[in-house]
Amino acid sequence: MRILRTKNKACPDTGAFLYSMGKHWLEILNTKHAEWVDMVRTFGEYTYCEDLVQETYLRIHQANAQDRAVINGKANKGFMYIALRNNHINFAKQKAKVKKYQIEDFKMTSRDEAPTEWYIANDILEAKIRSVMENWHWYDRQLFILVATGPDSMRKISRDSRISLSSISNTIKKCRKRLKDELNEEFEDYFNKDYKQIK
Repeated sequence: MRILRTKNKACPDTGAFLYSMGKHWLEILNTKHAEWVDMVRTFGEYTYCEDLVQETYLRIHQANAQDRAVINGKANKGFMYIALRNNHINFAKQKAKVKKYQIEDFKMTSRDEAPTEWYIANDILEAKIRSVMENWHWYDRQLFILVATGPDSMRKISRDSRISLSSISNTIKKCRKRLKDELNEEFEDYFNKDYKQIK
């Protein structure tokens, strides 16, 4: 058995010890799996009790806490109780953050029910934006399309492309100003819902 030094105390390398005994720490914990599931049920969670136990195993592995979960080849019930309880509390907090909506709150509209003037104006405005962008430099056009339609933020684009964030920000600001200057009337009509004025 190897001895590791942590915080000026000698402690056995439990991973090597558990392997030498022929059982992995997860196998030892799994022998009491039904007990862990029942323990989670005592917290009041009946639907996701199995999932919480499995996630606790993952958290023990990620935190490298196998030596606390298994001591001398036996499952540490006190440690498992605290780990399961903490995992349940975190799960309950996450579940409370999820907003619940009723289906009746949403009005389902199809393209046929929506005003056709809006779709026509939207198509015309999009075509005008594209025609204005044709006169831009290739870099400005590509960067504007990437920021406007892409899923990534300017910071992520800056990190991935190694272009400075200030350069990207200034380019986008200038592109927006150019669009606003050239299509000011169309944008005003669009936001005022005067769709018939857009031609």
